[in-house]
Amino acid sequence: MKVWSQKTTALACQNFMLSMRAYGYDTCPMEGLDSTRVKKILKLPNKAQICMAISAGKRENKGVYGKQLRFDNKIFIKEV
Repeated sequence: MKVWSQKTTALACQNFMLSMRAYGYDTCPMEGLDSTRVKKILKLPNKAQICMAISAGKRENKGVYGKQLRFDNKIFIKEV
């Protein structure tokens, strides 16, 4: 049941992230966090499972560390 719930939740997270992008926001999924501390901060019960954390915000036009690099879509997308 735990594996099923993690996979199903991950798919819901993907939909959330795609929806955020559609509204002009960027997201970043993160796993490997300290679930015990997260549960304590959010006042969740011990039996709660943490699938991932997702940060969200507006993209900086200049990029985080410098100018953003974008490859031409034709390199990665081929219509068939």
